[in-house]
Amino acid sequence: MHTSIVGASNMGRGIAVHALAGQHAVRIFDTDNDKAGQLTTQFRDQVPGADISPTDDTAISTAG
Repeated sequence: MHTSIVGASNMGRGIAVHALAGQHAVRIFDTDNDKAGQLTTQFRDQVPGADISPTDDTAISTAG
């Protein structure tokens, strides 16, 4: 399953933890692109093989 998360702060982090634990692909969107990038880097360092990356506002327009 693919999970898109809007917001890279505490709640977004918590949702990402659970989604990654369930082996889901995770995309993080935040109005601050650097913040989304930093969060995904932290997860990649902590969870080897995690399918996580930052995304741009197309995640919002294509969510269904």
